[in-house]
Amino acid sequence: MLADHPGSICSENKLNADKTRLVDLQQANNELETAIRSLTQTRDQLKEKLSLAEQRILSLEEQNLHTEKTIYEDEEQLFELNNTLKTARERCMRLEAQVSELPQVAMSNAYKAYLSSVCRRAGSLLEELLTHFTDSELLVMHRTSPEFLLRCAQNSHAKLMQIRTLLRDKTIFDSGNAELPLMVSELSVRFYETLFHCKVLRQFAPDFLEFPDPDKMCHELIGLFQRLGTDRADVVSDSRIGSVCHATECLMGAVEQFQRLRDSGQSDEQQIADQLEQEMNAAANAIRTAEEKFKELFTRPVGSLSEDQLRVKHIFNYCSALMIAVGRLVEAANDVQKELKEQNCSNVSEFYKQHSRWTQGFLSAAKSVGACANVLVEVADIVAGGDAGSLGRMIVVAQEVAVSTTHLFVASRIKVDPKSANFSALKKASREVTEATGTLVASVKAAIDTHEAEELDFSCLTLTQAKRMEMETQVHVLQLESELVTERRRLAQLRRENYQDSADVEVCLGSNCSVSL
Repeated sequence: MLADHPGSICSENKLNADKTRLVDLQQANNELETAIRSLTQTRDQLKEKLSLAEQRILSLEEQNLHTEKTIYEDEEQLFELNNTLKTARERCMRLEAQVSELPQVAMSNAYKAYLSSVCRRAGSLLEELLTHFTDSELLVMHRTSPEFLLRCAQNSHAKLMQIRTLLRDKTIFDSGNAELPLMVSELSVRFYETLFHCKVLRQFAPDFLEFPDPDKMCHELIGLFQRLGTDRADVVSDSRIGSVCHATECLMGAVEQFQRLRDSGQSDEQQIADQLEQEMNAAANAIRTAEEKFKELFTRPVGSLSEDQLRVKHIFNYCSALMIAVGRLVEAANDVQKELKEQNCSNVSEFYKQHSRWTQGFLSAAKSVGACANVLVEVADIVAGGDAGSLGRMIVVAQEVAVSTTHLFVASRIKVDPKSANFSALKKASREVTEATGTLVASVKAAIDTHEAEELDFSCLTLTQAKRMEMETQVHVLQLESELVTERRRLAQLRRENYQDSADVEVCLGSNCSVSL
């Protein structure tokens, strides 16, 4: 047991040493952990300081940008202030220059204000005139004469030309010319008088006289006065004044033409009724003559007539039937005229005068019916002489007869009572004319077709004859084309002459229907 004691002591010492070492290690470990915790805290503190430093840097950068922006804005503001100062100095210089001109500017402004006031009053006067234009009773109550209106228009035109001359001098608005406001006031009064009497006279003037529209002229003058009364009166367009001048000149021309018509058209109104009766009698006589002529042609002995002549003979019979139908229509139209005379027996002439356009149409229709009947007889004489090529002319004339009778029918029925017996007879006669015309045209076309079919047989011609006929046909075609151009020109000239004649008749009737002024 003693032998083992030293070993135990050694083990115990070793154990103690290990414990001591362990304690030291634990103590060292604790110290390390403490150091690590301290370092961790230091690191966190450094990170927090770093974050604060970075935030401070960002804040300083933002402050720097804001400072730079403020400096830039201050520089811009300074530049603007310099410009404002420069402008203020320039304005101050201008104001100093204007101070010396102040009395002249005040006078100019006062002149423009006065001119503007005058122009407003002038425009108000013409606007009042426009309201009078809508009062038909006021216009009917007033009377005027072409001489008075012409004198008013001439005075207005002369005053307008004076203003036009003044306005061409653009310095007139700065010089304060006292004549311009007075002229504007006088011009408005003169045009008020001119346009009012123009509106009155225009009610009684014939439609073909192109009187300018007083309402339109009023609006143009109002616009002119409004432009003169603005701050920019110096830019009044010369063409605006020229438009009013042109309308005034047209008015003077229309009034002068009205005077000539009135002076040359003072005829007895009874002549209108007499002329109408004469034309109706002339048309009836022409139709009776044509009817007798066709009966004579139809009743000629047959003898040894060819087939073409026999066909023509039957066509004459249809022409006679057409003339009989036209005669009935003219007779019915005469009855309508008698009925109208009975209804207006107190003053027949005045009736025709008041309905001058209808009277003109009736006269034209009666003349046309008589003329077409005469032309149809002339063409029939040519056809009876053996010229079968004139059958085509007969179609044209027959259609013209139908048109003329339709014209007469329409002119007759306008004024008649639709329920009267004369109107029924007129409609029946018009239908008979239409049917007879259709029958005549159909028979003439059939005759032409048959005649052409007989002439187109070339089977017996030799080569030389056929060639010669071909060349002759080509020459004939060229001649016909030339004649067609000539006839078209002639037709156009005839239509122009007819239109001119109709216009002359309307002038005469229009002057008769104008009131005594």
